[in-house]
Amino acid sequence: MKKFNIFCPIRKANLYKRIEKATKEHSTVENKLKLQFNQGIAHEVLLTDITYLLGTGNFIGHLSTVKDGTTKEILAQYVSDNLKFDLSLNIVDLLMSAHGTTLHKDAFIHSNQERPL
Repeated sequence: MKKFNIFCPIRKANLYKRIEKATKEHSTVENKLKLQFNQGIAHEVLLTDITYLLGTGNFIGHLSTVKDGTTKEILAQYVSDNLKFDLSLNIVDLLMSAHGTTLHKDAFIHSNQERPL
């Protein structure tokens, strides 16, 4: 390589991945639904996801929603300007204040659990 003046830099370790492995921050759980979201009972299977909203002036918003897997109704939505943990807490608080008494006793929230890049 020296003969042809070729340089091959050594890639540095990704610190985020090392921390992720140490803290098990993004560990996943068993997929109990197997993509069968419509269980025939309203407010039993709740689906959640976060969507990026691009705005003017380099604004990036984050829309978090909770959807009923059977009725396809949006039960709660929340927009934030950051991806801090409060986003998840706020959407659950909104869901419980609006539909807490009507949720199925065995209700659970399903997320696709994609890991950030």
